[in-house]
Amino acid sequence: MSDKKLVRIKPKSPRETHVFKGYHFRKSDGWYEVPAAIAEACAKETLHDMNPDASPLIFDVKDKEEAQQTAEVERQRVEPAGTPDKPKVIKASEPETAAETPRAKAEEGEKVRQAQQALSAREREIAVRERELEEREQALAQREGKPAEQQTAEAPAAKDEKGKKGKKPAEEK
Repeated sequence: MSDKKLVRIKPKSPRETHVFKGYHFRKSDGWYEVPAAIAEACAKETLHDMNPDASPLIFDVKDKEEAQQTAEVERQRVEPAGTPDKPKVIKASEPETAAETPRAKAEEGEKVRQAQQALSAREREIAVRERELEEREQALAQREGKPAEQQTAEAPAAKDEKGKKGKKPAEEK
């Protein structure tokens, strides 16, 4: 068995740095060569000390050949950027503008819903005010002894004079 092993913080670990047995590991530095005894201990190190059975491991521990294979697989997984010789092809299903992204559509939908709610509230307010106006006109017509249809033409003038604050005119005794 080799007296040295390679150790690194796992790429998907939330930890960026970790100090273990006097060694300071940084995720950004990649693989470290450490003594086999330290590597074995690193292989058992978990993210949360309080619950090690349910906690994920922090380190990848491999010998040199395994680490090289892992690095090669990771390089192949990453899609290279487009080059003039090999440009990337855009697919029709991909959003072409920021306005077409799911987030932008959701934000636009939320704005539409808010506008509709505001409009509905305004429509309800208008309906309530129209009912109040009709009730005032009827009360005024009853008070003066006229049918409501005849009073409709005179209602705006009567409303301005008698019911300015939205109160019904008091009935005469």
